[in-house]
Amino acid sequence: MPELEYFVVAESHSIDRDTGALSIFNIFSELRPEEFPFPFPMLMMISSWVSSDDEIARQDNVQVGIRIRVPGKPDEGPFHTNFTCGTRFQNLVLGYEGLAIDAPGMIEVELFLNNEHKARHRIYVETREGD
Repeated sequence: MPELEYFVVAESHSIDRDTGALSIFNIFSELRPEEFPFPFPMLMMISSWVSSDDEIARQDNVQVGIRIRVPGKPDEGPFHTNFTCGTRFQNLVLGYEGLAIDAPGMIEVELFLNNEHKARHRIYVETREGD
């Protein structure tokens, strides 16, 4: 199976048209909304995978899954997509829109490869100071 190089959840990203370089903007670690419920901005879940020579030669096909946990709500997902190990590095970008946060707490976004847990990204949602 390909190895996970990194996994982050961010507000947005860009892929350079000429070089293919990936830029990631505003990685989420904590949020302090003015009020609840809070419509969460777009979540961009970005992972980078490294494939071996054998995986590339075989053109292995793998499944990536994402599950989003928000306190007090049912889990969102798992959502699945597949990729083929055709190159050494494979960047995978999945977007999710429409997550509503009703109260402070910790959001967990989990990443799976072929149903095996690989990583977790946490986002802490807190009330603003003085509220």
